[in-house]
Amino acid sequence: MKSIWMGAALLIAGLFTSAAADAACTSNPFRMGWDAANQACEDIAQGYTPMPWGHRRLSSGEIVPIPEPERTCSWQAVVECKNAGAQYLRRFQNHRCAQLIRRDVRLTSSRGTPIGTAQQVWRTYLNTTCNM
Repeated sequence: MKSIWMGAALLIAGLFTSAAADAACTSNPFRMGWDAANQACEDIAQGYTPMPWGHRRLSSGEIVPIPEPERTCSWQAVVECKNAGAQYLRRFQNHRCAQLIRRDVRLTSSRGTPIGTAQQVWRTYLNTTCNM
């Protein structure tokens, strides 16, 4: 009897979740998380700290808002997105990035001034990508 009620509750919850989803929701949260992890590792390797969420810098130096990106619309998609980031770090060719994050290496600008840490960059990318 308990499993019947559980099944009914899941079915009803699924219907409400489906109704809330719209075209801006990602159809591939794993790919979204994988891409965020890849970008984070590239930026960590180059000592780059990302702009605040929702903005980018033009070649003129001006900071402008960017169009709304695809987002995760369910907690399952958030979990799948973050899982992709963790799996990215487990691949052999990405172990160096994982070590930098684990050691929380300080990132510096080309002038040698501290601009953040590897863990901060990692969290920024995964949280802004997966928790939208």
